[in-house]
Amino acid sequence: MQLQVILVPELLNQPILVVGGDSLVGRAVVDYLDSAGFSVFTTTRRTECVSSKCLALDLENSSAFGFQPATVLLCASITNTAFVEKARAEARRVNVDAVVALARTLHEGGSHIIYISSVGVFGDSCELKETTASPFPANEYGQQKLDAERGLLALGSRFAVIRPTKIVSCATPMILEWIEKLGCGKEIQPFNDFFFCPVSLKFLSHSLAALALLRPSGIFHLSGQSQVSYAEFAKVLAKSMGVDSDIVVPTNSARFKVPAFYPPRQPCLSMASTTALLGVQPQSLQSVVDDLLSEYMDYVVRVKS
Repeated sequence: MQLQVILVPELLNQPILVVGGDSLVGRAVVDYLDSAGFSVFTTTRRTECVSSKCLALDLENSSAFGFQPATVLLCASITNTAFVEKARAEARRVNVDAVVALARTLHEGGSHIIYISSVGVFGDSCELKETTASPFPANEYGQQKLDAERGLLALGSRFAVIRPTKIVSCATPMILEWIEKLGCGKEIQPFNDFFFCPVSLKFLSHSLAALALLRPSGIFHLSGQSQVSYAEFAKVLAKSMGVDSDIVVPTNSARFKVPAFYPPRQPCLSMASTTALLGVQPQSLQSVVDDLLSEYMDYVVRVKS
């Protein structure tokens, strides 16, 4: 099921602020809401990028930020797992301290806060996780996401935490490499012992846009339907591209020096509360792949233009 944002006249002029609008997810949400006619603003640290719709914000010094939107979507964070492990204190200042401080300021002014967390709060698992399940991060990135969740939810009402599973996008170097190699008939060697529960960028951004308009409170999950290995995903990708799946050669991660802070199994998440609110079901694997290939075609057009 694909979500559609419904144009409600009284919502059109109520400002929505996407903090981290130049991130992968933030940019997709901004584009979708903007195309639907909503009043969307984003933020930047770069003075040369400031405009009437792109507001200046230093996330680590947000006390002077004067804009007061109806809804805030917090997409900004340092997401590079290896960097977060290496520079824990630096990453924490952004991922936890700065995010909670900004949320507190905007919440005190009356904004509804929606925070984009991560499946990483659950670490390594093959079990379906409910919103009430006890988190158990496997790395520093997951721990910082969890600490930010706790800091935000402690501030009071008008807060929602959104936990998505793994996003697959052609903006991800590994995924882009797979698509381009498969398109050229070249062999790829995805892991057969690393598992994830993928969702597409389209599914995630459309769901987040709907949540931003509804302004719910609580914890909500956005998840793929199936936990699959990288190799299984790549086989479906190859088939959907009309490519011989024999050039997808599963390989074991033991052949490579994969750091221990990358959990080999990312769980699927129960979407019961999200389904009740939005009517959307966990995304099927085929739908994820279809959205990914559609995104890739748009990417090719942009590159060639």
